[in-house]
Amino acid sequence: MRSYTPITLDSDIGYFELVVKMYPNGKMSHHFRQMKEGDNLAVKGPKGRFSYKPGQVRAFGMIAGGSGITPMFQVIRAILENPKDRTKVYLIYANVTVDDILLKEELDRFADKFPHRFHVFHVLNKPPNQWEWSTGHISKGDD
Repeated sequence: MRSYTPITLDSDIGYFELVVKMYPNGKMSHHFRQMKEGDNLAVKGPKGRFSYKPGQVRAFGMIAGGSGITPMFQVIRAILENPKDRTKVYLIYANVTVDDILLKEELDRFADKFPHRFHVFHVLNKPPNQWEWSTGHISKGDD
């Protein structure tokens, strides 16, 4: 059993989408790779408690790493796709390599579509030569 956060919203009736990072030797990755269209998978939930109300704050700052983006993505999507919510969202998203950036196209699309409301800052530990964003690790730093 593993915990996953859907990236769909409550308003997406009749289905939900998960983002699953596939690891070469991962138990769930192997199980997902073996599944075929039409196979069944038992799910339960929701699990955890996070409540956000539209307009609750003027701005939202988020820090995510790797697959930890999925709960952030769900909140970002809920905020940006609600025309009544004017909340600004700032996301620092850390990964090891470019290939590790989950939902990059979707995040970039939000940044293009909502330039005054959503800003994503990518940080890579092992960036390619032509990397335009930040490099290094996200840490609490020295006091």
